[in-house]
Amino acid sequence: MNLKKVYKKFYIFFFYIFLIFPILIILFFFRIFVKINIVELETRAIGHFSLPVEIFLSEIKKRKIDDKRFFIWFPNRKISNNFLYKKWKEIIYIGPRIIFEKIFNLSNKFKFLGKLFLSEYRHWKKYDNWQTVDIHDVLESSNPNIVFSKNEELLGHKFLKNINFEKDKYICFFSRTSDYRNEPPSIRNSSIYSQLKGIEHICEKGFSAIRMSKLDKNNPLNTKNSKIFDYAYSSHRTDFLDIFLLFNCRYMVSTMSGIDLVPKINRKKVLLINYVDISSLYQLSYTPIILPKKIVNISTKKILPYEEVFKKNLMNALITRDQLQKLGYDYLDNSEIEIFNAINEMHMHVVNKNSLKNSSLNEKFWNLYEKYYSKKRPKNTFISNEFLEKNSELLN
Repeated sequence: MNLKKVYKKFYIFFFYIFLIFPILIILFFFRIFVKINIVELETRAIGHFSLPVEIFLSEIKKRKIDDKRFFIWFPNRKISNNFLYKKWKEIIYIGPRIIFEKIFNLSNKFKFLGKLFLSEYRHWKKYDNWQTVDIHDVLESSNPNIVFSKNEELLGHKFLKNINFEKDKYICFFSRTSDYRNEPPSIRNSSIYSQLKGIEHICEKGFSAIRMSKLDKNNPLNTKNSKIFDYAYSSHRTDFLDIFLLFNCRYMVSTMSGIDLVPKINRKKVLLINYVDISSLYQLSYTPIILPKKIVNISTKKILPYEEVFKKNLMNALITRDQLQKLGYDYLDNSEIEIFNAINEMHMHVVNKNSLKNSSLNEKFWNLYEKYYSKKRPKNTFISNEFLEKNSELLN
């Protein structure tokens, strides 16, 4: 037998016998006086430890969850944003990962421990309505849990002033690329440049725009517009500004990634363009407008009606372009003019307070979605009206 494996098994046995089990006994004792729950703070990914945590804390605040329990959180080994981690630490109790991760894993393995120590936090591995889904509608009835200190506000305002932007008059925009996880070409990815025409139009309305990203390699914006700041390629990037800018933007334009959950902590709305994860539509909140991609038949060059796309489940986050092409299909990114129109609709809705109407074409889209995915449509989410009118044949 490999000696390294023997040493590893001995180390694990020693660790549990002399450290974890005694702590478990202590926790059993304390449960006589207070119910203790252990929660994983999924710090490895910005989306997983932003809005889901906000919703859970708001559920406790609104007593959708027993607020008499004592929640002990533990982080992952990787922390994707140290400032956000710092802000959560101001609100929640975080214990040592090396201990509570082991107890959390044991609780997931053994039911009797799970009943004692697992919380009502809806972990993404176990629930369809995971913690990013606001099943109790607590976001609309509660204030954000994160509050910036006076010094943090001053620091954020100083940055905006240095780039000649106003706090209440800028938007953020983002596009997901394969650089995110060094992955093969995915249906989720699209070019940031297709957004520029629409972004520049918003800048003509007296607003400014900040391009967000961490992992869009060798792709700086080719624009001389002083109202557009390429923060992704700025030397000013910090974990603090990553959160502050998203938290305080007027609204965001994005392509479905964890980063666009951060503005929602502060109840800011997000426009999703080049949208593909149709099976997850029911999870959306604070997303008034979406702009879906299209699927084309490679041999006939014809765009598929959405009923056929949904029936064959050709638009989902896990499919790669290669896999899609092997099935005889390819995806079409939203055109520059489609994105231009959707951004304008979003701006008119958020800034000018224009209400969004449920047109007959919008109703057809959602009826198809509910038919093939057996999920309820998200509340107050509409397909871009201009997009539907110009592609009405895809819903007939």
